[in-house]
Amino acid sequence: MAEVVIEFDPRRGEAPGRGPWDWSGTLASLHDVMWLDEIDLDAEPGAVPGDSDRVDSQRSTAQMKKALRALRQREQLDSANPYLPLYRGEILQRMGESEQAARLFRRAVEYDHADWIDLARIGMRLEIRGKQGLADRAFERASRQMEAAGVRGEYISVMICATFALVWLHDVFGRAIDDGDTTTAHRVASHVDGLFPNLEGADFAWMRLAAFFDHQGQPELASQWRARSEQIRSAEGPERFFEKAAGAVDAMLMIQMGLFLTLLLSGLVLGLWRVEEDAVTASGAGEGDGPEWKEYVPRFYGGDLAMLIAVFAVLMALPMVVAPKVASMSTFADAPATISGDAIGAPSADRWIQGLSEGTARDVLAQESARELEATKSGTLSAGDVELDRLVREAIESDTQAREVRSFASVEASPAVLHELGWLRSLVESGFGKTQLTLSVVILVVIALVFGALFQAVARRFRRARRLALKVVAGAPNSLGFLRVAVLAVFVVGVLMLTPLNQVVYASTEAVLVGHFGLSDAPRQSLPVISTSGAALVGTAFLLHLVGIILDR
Repeated sequence: MAEVVIEFDPRRGEAPGRGPWDWSGTLASLHDVMWLDEIDLDAEPGAVPGDSDRVDSQRSTAQMKKALRALRQREQLDSANPYLPLYRGEILQRMGESEQAARLFRRAVEYDHADWIDLARIGMRLEIRGKQGLADRAFERASRQMEAAGVRGEYISVMICATFALVWLHDVFGRAIDDGDTTTAHRVASHVDGLFPNLEGADFAWMRLAAFFDHQGQPELASQWRARSEQIRSAEGPERFFEKAAGAVDAMLMIQMGLFLTLLLSGLVLGLWRVEEDAVTASGAGEGDGPEWKEYVPRFYGGDLAMLIAVFAVLMALPMVVAPKVASMSTFADAPATISGDAIGAPSADRWIQGLSEGTARDVLAQESARELEATKSGTLSAGDVELDRLVREAIESDTQAREVRSFASVEASPAVLHELGWLRSLVESGFGKTQLTLSVVILVVIALVFGALFQAVARRFRRARRLALKVVAGAPNSLGFLRVAVLAVFVVGVLMLTPLNQVVYASTEAVLVGHFGLSDAPRQSLPVISTSGAALVGTAFLLHLVGIILDR
């Protein structure tokens, strides 16, 4: 029998078996089957989610026999195609020939020539057809084949790579979630995590999966996957590097908004404090005596002004601190998918590396890229122990330092980053810079002083309301001294982080993998509903405020 062989020259494209693999090379075997005239694509598992059984029932015996003959003829020409016996087994299973179908399924799983990516797809199809034991065997072989081919799944984070290998994953997960099948959901998730442990968005997907297990009364499984989510979130790979930088930039925006509000509201705590001191030190004025007009003018100590200036300084410094993170995000976002697909030796990856600023980190990464390309050409590529995630991260950080990024004005944000940080796009398009920021802060300080005078006037007229305000307004107690503004700032920023606004500002990749895994409709009861940082800030402000009240007594 003639054997169809697909040759691949890495000099003409990406490295074979790595990264976003070439369509013609990696999907050829699958498409050879799917494009047969006798195979009804609408009857494919996963092509019509939830309706495959209905479509199958509409296919006549004559049609299925015709498809069987076509598959046998193709198998004589392409003996290295594992999908041919797999499809034959599926058709025989529909016709009630279970034993023959099982033999063909085993042949597909045990094919000597099957590549790891084919074995992963076959495992997904067998999951759909309820052949869990064979599916497990397919994934076991896929994992061994990955290692033999030098593919490092831990360095694959880009979603396109997983989509190639797990083309039917959505259908498997979706059915398990709909049916409340915790066994299948756990097993399939374990297969995916075994192949691609650091896939982008996996931390959110596994957290959602943990919520599903909680809802189904499986606390042990929920705890296991919640812990796995936290482990991924604390990783240091390029994708996590991007997400952490995005989180830091979004946190900066929340802090800035909180400090703006603090400046606006600072007149409240300062005004209340001045009134309280006047009540203690005033002499010769009875409760009913009216104060002179100059008593309504807010008087602040130097410490209060110093704290207001400190808030202003932090507002000015935050953009300069996070601007390098935005620049690094942009550099990573402009990188080809091969950088996140374990294809550092691909020509597109090498071109991106050469475009970075000169430096030791870039040179080391370039050497590793050249080594992998040569190993791929010679067929000696192995998994090895090179820390690619560290090399990529260091090269990006070195590039940012070399370009001396010190402010948003010096950042050339890529479209991907502007999309990730929607508020940043608005900031860039508006041209909002230091001058506008300084003017805004000055206006806020003036408003704060005016508010301070108004609050003093109101507090003198309504003494009971003043006493109540001193107890409930964060930072108002006298004994806090100039720290009152700082306590107010901690409280306001913390509250903002606990509001829905925090979720609006923070843009994550949650929807990408959650949607692909079919977990969009999973319960969310056990997902965190508050920000840990926000709760910590509010708690800290509350404790300081309480200490101030106790000292006042």
